[in-house]
Amino acid sequence: MSRKTVTAIAALFAMGITAVQAELIIAGWHAGNNISGGVWNADVFAAGIEAQTLQNPGAILKSGNGSNDETYGAEFPDAGKSNGSMGLNPDKYVEFVVENTGTQSYDLIAFRFDAYRAGAAGVPQLVVSVASGDITTGDLATINLPGHGSTPATPDATDFDDFDIMLDSLADYTLAAGESVTFRITGVGGTSNILLDNIAVTGIIPEPAAAGLLVAGIVGLLGIRRSVRR
Repeated sequence: MSRKTVTAIAALFAMGITAVQAELIIAGWHAGNNISGGVWNADVFAAGIEAQTLQNPGAILKSGNGSNDETYGAEFPDAGKSNGSMGLNPDKYVEFVVENTGTQSYDLIAFRFDAYRAGAAGVPQLVVSVASGDITTGDLATINLPGHGSTPATPDATDFDDFDIMLDSLADYTLAAGESVTFRITGVGGTSNILLDNIAVTGIIPEPAAAGLLVAGIVGLLGIRRSVRR
């Protein structure tokens, strides 16, 4: 096999992997100033997706302070410097409902968010779960929040703590057309609220057609090379 053939096959593999595995934001919330009446519609969403928050009474508030790291969770990009965030009150929960009203299925990879606990009185622990829906339900993680001793001094001037809860190990993590899922963050303990920002559900679009094209391309290259040798 010639060096050119090997290079071409490597390029096809690279294109195929990108097409099949490119992770994107399925639904994302990053501008808390858009909270109205206890509802926060997603600021970013994939094709065919509708998403918003639901809360139990008195659970959330709108804060002018937000995370400044411009990522969802630890490193997923493009959150921007949000205009505000959501405050979650003690022993309350907020739910993030994601509905697939389109025709494209999505494999969910992670639930990502930033959180900030100002001091000892703030909610010390979060439980993240899939409360209901068409993927595997149940608790995903229990998170102990570090205390930072003070509230953010100015809007969007603080780097919140980052959390990424992986979903692709669930028995069912595919949000197919016509399906929905409800994620829940519950604050446990404390006497004052903590802040949540840059929340996102990320995933990939399965593309078996692209994978088939990759295989066909490799076979074609090998066939061309064999015909030349003959």
